[in-house]
Amino acid sequence: MYLNNLTLLENGLIPVMETTDNKEKVVNIRDLYEFLKVKSKFADWIKNRIERYDFIENEDYISVSNLLENGGRKLDYIFKIDAAKEIAMVENNTQGKLIRRYFIQVEKKYKELNKPQSQLEILQQTINQLVIQDKKQKELENKIQETQSQITDIKDTIVNREEDWRKEVGRKLRKIGLKHGDYKTFVDESYRLLQERARCNLKQRLENLRSRMALNGSTRTAIDKANYLDAIQLDMKLKEIYINIVNQLYIKHVA
Repeated sequence: MYLNNLTLLENGLIPVMETTDNKEKVVNIRDLYEFLKVKSKFADWIKNRIERYDFIENEDYISVSNLLENGGRKLDYIFKIDAAKEIAMVENNTQGKLIRRYFIQVEKKYKELNKPQSQLEILQQTINQLVIQDKKQKELENKIQETQSQITDIKDTIVNREEDWRKEVGRKLRKIGLKHGDYKTFVDESYRLLQERARCNLKQRLENLRSRMALNGSTRTAIDKANYLDAIQLDMKLKEIYINIVNQLYIKHVA
């Protein structure tokens, strides 16, 4: 049971209220306690009743903490009327029997008032139920769509083993940079993590690559354009480690 707002229905022996969301009849159990003229302390009495008769919070009742004028707090319990009837019955005294009959009369009264009086009213109730069901269905569809979107994002992080892996890691790093407004920092971070995990020196590997390119007769332009990704691509294990690092950064900062 969830409590949003309460509307006063009856103010007879004790106030009976109704929740605005699902029209549940409820009472403040402190009012019942006072009507029953219980001699033990309220906190001890209600704790005993809850434990002894297995009342379940958020199903049979909810607890509400209210601020007092002196700055203290008072804990009240809002019970469904069925549970309140059970508490009244187990008191086994005149007051308990009287309040139980009162609850039954209130329920009967509002059951009659809410009973459809014509085919038009029955149709209206049916339409109202369909509207509620349609709303719930749309909410469910939205949740499913959100879940599918999340799954797509996670799938997007799977290692790309095609030859254009460089485009894939570059795309993910650009997405991270776009989201956080700092592309270079994350690129540098990916290289730092690679050197740390693979225990390698990317700068030295790049220098070695450029030296081999020079020995093989590559042009100065091609040698100058060589970068860390070129050095990483030459080592399959290093490439796999780097792809995993970028995927982890993507999951952490985007997915």
